[in-house]
Amino acid sequence: MNVDTILFTHLHFDHYAGLSAFLYYQYFHCYHLHDHLTVIAPPEQIDGVLDLAIDYFRSEDCPACDRKNIGLPTLIKLPERGTLSYGDYRIDCIPSIHAVPGRCYRITNADGHSIGFSGDTAYFPELETFFAGVDTLVFENSYATKEVEPKQKPGHSSAHDAGRVAAAAGAGRLVLVHSSHTDREAAMACAGQYYHGQISYPVSGTFDEI
Repeated sequence: MNVDTILFTHLHFDHYAGLSAFLYYQYFHCYHLHDHLTVIAPPEQIDGVLDLAIDYFRSEDCPACDRKNIGLPTLIKLPERGTLSYGDYRIDCIPSIHAVPGRCYRITNADGHSIGFSGDTAYFPELETFFAGVDTLVFENSYATKEVEPKQKPGHSSAHDAGRVAAAAGAGRLVLVHSSHTDREAAMACAGQYYHGQISYPVSGTFDEI
């Protein structure tokens, strides 16, 4: 319950499905959400998603869950592209290419260490310059080893794209996400055709520190 910030790339269900339960437990452990939780997100759809998450509490069955009691998280709506200073962090964002409005992120701490996060997106050339020099690049590979032309993709990338972007950006490390674990070894090998640095793939039940 010590999470104080949620950063959304976009508002597809598989990316916010756990939000209602999370807010519920945050409230009952910490009380009034506005005082201890911040949500950072693209402006499109986030108000509706937060409303749905709170309404799912069914306050008619639990008076303590009345919206006046629980409050709403502090909400920061991001521009399409730009920079946000947040505590000790700098958050840079550019628009992704996806079925709904989204953002790609570059997050830098006070020591200058940086993580790039693609979110769900088709490849586009600006990714290579946006992520230039990041220490760790977390990149989706929904298509795994399948090579698909960008114009044919409904807003997703492959391990080919991830490897090419990591190589062009000179990333210190590549972490592949957002595809089946059964494709893990093949996806890492595919990305390794282009990027020759360290490549890893999160596995359920393990903790791999980024």
